[in-house]
Amino acid sequence: MGETVRRLRAWAGRVARLMLGYTPPPEPPLRRRGELLAWLASGGGHGAVEIYSYGLALGVMLSLALMSYAIRDALVSDEPGDDGALVGWSIFVMVLLYLVGAGFVAARRGGSIGRGAVVGAVTAAIGVGLAYLTFVVILLVAYHQPFAVAIFPILLPFVAIGFLSGTLGGALALPGAAYRAIREGLEEP
Repeated sequence: MGETVRRLRAWAGRVARLMLGYTPPPEPPLRRRGELLAWLASGGGHGAVEIYSYGLALGVMLSLALMSYAIRDALVSDEPGDDGALVGWSIFVMVLLYLVGAGFVAARRGGSIGRGAVVGAVTAAIGVGLAYLTFVVILLVAYHQPFAVAIFPILLPFVAIGFLSGTLGGALALPGAAYRAIREGLEEP
């Protein structure tokens, strides 16, 4: 049993080096609520403006897209065969490209792939969270339908997609670090 756990830990370390580009140092736990709030206000030590601004911009863009879609739906009757799937998929692809771009810029500024991954995940969380709130308000105001679903199960897959997209953006921004991380991650310990 001990050998299996050691191998799993070694494999997880290689995956972390592969995804993040470095072995993250252990962080001391935050002891008080004030320290946690200060840490969140500073964007996890990376700078609040850089970390949160991408998510706010994405949330505003998605909210405007949802509102324009709701207005179009209210004013124009749907033609037969128009299910809006093309619009939904094109928005999804544009959001993925935005997340990769945010990870690219953050990794370029910060010098690490891990920073791009964090920015991608936080951007997805804030952007999709704001879009979800807009969706709930549109349903309440325009359609008079109460809609309450827990946000966490909806948000979690988007945060994972944002993390992976930000990692890809960071790897594109720092190809040398990505190559070293892949080479070190695939080597046996």
